[in-house]
Amino acid sequence: MDKNLVLEKWIPPLIGGLMAGLVAVGTNYWLIPSQKKDLAIFDEKRLAAKDLQTGFSRYLMSLSSYKQHMDTMRDVDGTNDTEVAEFKLRFNELFKEFRYQTQELSYVLATSKIYFSQPVQTRIDEFAEWHNVQDSRMTSLPPEMWTEIQQYRDWRTMLESAVREEIVGSE
Repeated sequence: MDKNLVLEKWIPPLIGGLMAGLVAVGTNYWLIPSQKKDLAIFDEKRLAAKDLQTGFSRYLMSLSSYKQHMDTMRDVDGTNDTEVAEFKLRFNELFKEFRYQTQELSYVLATSKIYFSQPVQTRIDEFAEWHNVQDSRMTSLPPEMWTEIQQYRDWRTMLESAVREEIVGSE
């Protein structure tokens, strides 16, 4: 093998590759910390948004089931002990699940406020205040006078839009 051929053909690409590698590693150390921080913040917001969406969906399913069951209360024959017992059993299951999902949604809303800006936090607070009023109405009014599920869905859509706008805006 000719030494000149090796020096001319192999050494320059090797030196160039080594230099490029050193520059890449050096650049990685200088640029990555801020990029890692930005990526971590974006990722945390994305996960909080996903948790919010999941929590709201579970809450709405639970609320819908609970409301539907309560709407059937007037159809229960109060003189039929079996029918009354079945209604109460199902009521207890649905009410327990509804209360659990209410607590979960409250937790998700509270933790979401950590990750998002003041405008989104304000929207979350407005929903929480509205929801507390609706929750107290549920304990004092018959089911047919409860707030329609669509209003809860509208709140979910509004919150998801505000969260999405903040996440997309921070990319």
